[in-house]
Amino acid sequence: MKHLAGQAVRLVRARGLSLLDRLGPTRSERATIAEAAAYWSTPASGSWQANSHWHDGISGHWEHVGTDHLALYRKLARVLDRPPSLGTVVEWGVGGGANAAAFAPHADRFIAVDVVADSLEESRRRTAAVCDTPYESILIDVESPETAIGDIGHARCDLFLCVYVLELVPSPA
Repeated sequence: MKHLAGQAVRLVRARGLSLLDRLGPTRSERATIAEAAAYWSTPASGSWQANSHWHDGISGHWEHVGTDHLALYRKLARVLDRPPSLGTVVEWGVGGGANAAAFAPHADRFIAVDVVADSLEESRRRTAAVCDTPYESILIDVESPETAIGDIGHARCDLFLCVYVLELVPSPA
């Protein structure tokens, strides 16, 4: 499983870089990584907490983010005739835990993955307030996000969440 996931990441990255080469001028990968690292390491910036789905960044809407996504999942689960338990959930880009707090109470295990240690801690706190589901945190290295797959390791993943993440990366590269 781990080998196949690694192959998938390499394939997507290669195809993405190939597409960028055909679309026009590109920035260096190093510049893109530096831009992403600078943004995600500056929680004080105006939109950071909102983009990260922290409660204080979107208060009044925070609970709806997770419950709306859980409702969408439940519709899909009915169509696919999935069992009610979510099993092991991996959320790539957990942010402030809006999805984690909604999904974890229905899961056997929750694995939170993010590029910001403070977000992982905020998500852990928000989730612990609503359930005692086993919760693991994995910090992504912005320079090599694919290494997180190794940290997830042999864990069986029954549901992979990645919501409001890709549109926040600094470039398609």
